Amino acid sequence: MGINIFGSSGFAKEVYCICKRLKYNIEAFVDENNEKEPRFLCGIPLINENECNYDLPAIIAVGNPKIKEKIRNKLININDKTNFITLIDPSANLLSDTIKIGTGCIICAGVIITCDVTLGNFVHVNLNSTIGHDSNIGDFTTMAPLVGISGRTKIGKRVYFGTTASCHEEIEITDDVIIGMGTTVIKNIKEKGTYIGVPEKRIK
Repeated sequence: MGINIFGSSGFAKEVYCICKRLKYNIEAFVDENNEKEPRFLCGIPLINENECNYDLPAIIAVGNPKIKEKIRNKLININDKTNFITLIDPSANLLSDTIKIGTGCIICAGVIITCDVTLGNFVHVNLNSTIGHDSNIGDFTTMAPLVGISGRTKIGKRVYFGTTASCHEEIEITDDVIIGMGTTVIKNIKEKGTYIGVPEKRIK
């Protein structure tokens, strides 16, 4: 049986590479209302939602947390029995059996996760990112490459970390926050919005 990858950006291609390493059979890339020509990506058919077989298992390969949640909700509305695949690249280093990983997560190459860590559903941890002990990462959160999350952190839902962003230990971040590229978070973030800088500063 094949699998559908929802998304057609660069991250979707990276997810396809993980699928190949794990010997998954990819049926198609699915992009909303896609009409691109040629209609192939990585040699795989690139189709729109009207052409999709919704009985197949699904991988959501979209970095934007809100779009990721929107796609998940749409798929559940179409088929409440949708099987969402969790992908863990073979080179990812999960250091203990006390790590809990939710449905639909994607853990990319070079990631290190230590112990007593909980990932919610549809969390994406991109290349060479690290998550320290006793951390809790909320649903639909995305970490771009080289993000560093220190121990005992609590991250809300739909949080986006830009490349090389870092988070001090024992930090709490509320839902719907964007942490910009290279930003260092050293205090709790209680208000949703976009934060940049060293240390972090809310800009909107």
